[in-house]
Amino acid sequence: MQDISEEQWIQVAKTAQFRPPMPWFTLRDMTTEDLRAIYQFIRYLGPAGEPAPAYVPPNQEPKGPYILFPKPPE
Repeated sequence: MQDISEEQWIQVAKTAQFRPPMPWFTLRDMTTEDLRAIYQFIRYLGPAGEPAPAYVPPNQEPKGPYILFPKPPE
């Protein structure tokens, strides 16, 4: 959020499709007013901390602590 404008955030929120567990479909359906409020709140929190770890393909195990989500029922 620190490197994009409010308008860029709205465009990303309305078009991006992120990997699970990010509920990108929820962002897509939010009102522009709500997306602006999210942007302004995050900017209010101050500078970003450490970046999130890089994506790890399904056949590899991540380094460090991680959460293992159970498989959905079949």
